[in-house]
This record gives sequence, C-alpha cells and structure tokens, in this order.
Amino acid sequence: MGYTEDKIGTNRTFQGLHFKVTIPEIVEFPNRLELHYSFIYTQTGVKIDTLLEKCEIKDRLNHLQASFTEHILFTQGKREKAVINFEQGNKKIFLADSKIEFTYLCSNKKRVIISYMVDYSHNLMLKEISSYGIADIAYSKMLAIMNGLNNTSRKAEKDEEDTEVYSATVIQEYSDALRHEILFLKQGKGKKYKIVNGVKINMDKGIFTYLFELETELHLPDDAPVVVDTTNGIHAVGTVLTCEDFQIILLVDSDMGESVFAAYLMVEPWKLLEALNEHITSLKPNINRLAIKLIEEGPRLATNRELEKIPKGQEEVFNQLKHNDIVAVWGPPGTGKTYTMSQIAINYLRQGKTILIVSHSNVSVDGVIKKWWIWLVRR
Repeated sequence: MGYTEDKIGTNRTFQGLHFKVTIPEIVEFPNRLELHYSFIYTQTGVKIDTLLEKCEIKDRLNHLQASFTEHILFTQGKREKAVINFEQGNKKIFLADSKIEFTYLCSNKKRVIISYMVDYSHNLMLKEISSYGIADIAYSKMLAIMNGLNNTSRKAEKDEEDTEVYSATVIQEYSDALRHEILFLKQGKGKKYKIVNGVKINMDKGIFTYLFELETELHLPDDAPVVVDTTNGIHAVGTVLTCEDFQIILLVDSDMGESVFAAYLMVEPWKLLEALNEHITSLKPNINRLAIKLIEEGPRLATNRELEKIPKGQEEVFNQLKHNDIVAVWGPPGTGKTYTMSQIAINYLRQGKTILIVSHSNVSVDGVIKKWWIWLVRR
C-alpha cells in the first residue's frame, strides 16, 4: 500500500500500543484452516481505529500463503473476536515451524506487524511486534477503506434492527434442549476413541477417505470435526463422512498410508450443536419462511404408532429377492440396512438353508450376527 520504511521500534510486548491481541488459536479443517483470536483496545479517551490489512503464513518450505479474509475494521472501544481464513486448495500449508504475520494499519499513522512462530504442536508463540510510519498517500487510501467499512457496518446494523428475529416458544424450547445437550457433551471434554484396521478407500484433491473399525459402538453426526493421531505419529484433521455402529468413514487432510493398523480419534461432537443453536436462534420471518413453517408444523407430523407399523423398505427388499439373484440395499445410517440383512438371514434359516455372510469389514458381519443371535435367544 506504499508505506515509508521508517521503523519506529520492535518489541515483544504491546507496551506503547493502543491495543493488544490474544495469541491466535489454529483450527484445522480438511480444506482450510482458521485463526481465532480477540482484539482488545487498551487505551481509553483516544479515538484510534485499527484495520487488519492482511495476514500471511510463510511455511518451512518458504511458501507464502495470504489469508482469504478481507479487511477487518476494529473500532475504538470495542473488544472483538476475529476469525482469519486460509484456503488450502491444492497447496498444503505446512504449519510446523512456519511464521505467521498480521499487518495492522492504525488511524494514528502507524503500521504494526505482529509475528508469530508455529511449533510442531501447531501452537503459536509471539516472536516480535514491529511499528512503522505510514506515508501520506498510503494513509489516505487506508482512511478510504475504513470509511467504506464503517458505512457498510452501519447499513448492516440498520438492516439488523429492521429485521425481526423469529422467537416462538418452540424455538426457545429447542434452543434450551440444545444447550443442555452441549453442556452434557462438554463434560466428556472431547473423548478419544481407538480405531483399528483402517483402509484408504479414496483420494481426491488432497482429501483422503479412510474406513475404520471401532472398538466400541459409536454414533457421530455426519460432518462432525475430528482429529486422528496414528500410533506411528501421523496427525490428521478431518470430518466424519458417516458413522454407524462399529464402523466409521473419515475425510482427512493427510495421507496416512494405504492401511492404518491403529489410531486414536478425538471428537468434539458439541461443535455442530453449537452451530445449529446459533442458526435456529437467528431465523428471520421474512427470509426463512420455509424453515419456520417446518418448525411450527413439525410436532403435528409426530406419531404415537409403534415403529414396526410404519412402512419401511424391508418389504420391497423381500419382494425383489423373489425375482432377482442380486439385490442392492442402500440407505443412510440408521435406516435399517443391518436389520434387513438379519431378517433375510433369519428367513433363510427357517427354510433350512445355509447362509454365507461376507463384508469388507468384520464389524458389518458382526452387526448382522448380533441381531441374528438375539432372534435365536428369543425363540
């Protein structure tokens, strides 16, 4: 932006500045990473606005990656949380031993650069804080950006005031229930689960798909954020593609090899619930009409009938088996695929036939055998 090269000073503290920031925390996703931190004004009585111009990462291979986030304006007197996005794309960012720089432009004609180093656990450590002067031309451009952001912010605040938030009793009840569930899950503080017999089943654009068996039965929501640490030291971040009974499929950002003997899965299942709660408590009647209609009519769609009496796809599977040698059964988690397979097996057993059950994982066979065994015990 055309700064002067007049260096005012270098320090490792925020002494002499009108603000300070918390040490950013790195949050990793399969195709991006985020830096979360708080910006805090420490001087009162002096009006100095501050603009985050850019944030850059230079990794240990000297690859320079600029943030995807546009300018952020921090107005005087406010403590604000900031999130900086980096899109990984085809270029993976090697965080360990990298350098991260935040560049701030201040209305008191200062440019402040805060530098951090990233250790091998992906934690940030403050390296130095440098201050520079800003040339008049660059200062004018900076003020123009600040004015534009101020106008946009005022318009957004006015639109927010003019837009009523939907706050029906059912929304409040749902939000309360979500908060209770979030609190309960957080008591587990992010559990670790052992996963075994991992197999890589796909690779696409730097995202690796792995199928694992679980030592304990686990049900995680799709898209739940996870961290995987293998027993041979590979660290990967990703999300749940699907999880059912003793089997889980993960999308991760690191290649862990063609097979993984054992690894540990770290999950924070409350993250999705927090996002859901934030979303449902910000519904607008003039925007989210369909969502609100579904919420209001949802209770009327409930039924007290026994689940066995609700029509399912099992009958169609049995009909297809009468006329076809091969029948494919597909459905999302929890729709009864394993139950249907067990019922087919039981039906053939009643006819005195021999059954062979095979699968790409033992847990799938175990699920059918378990339901089959329950039937035998109840005879």
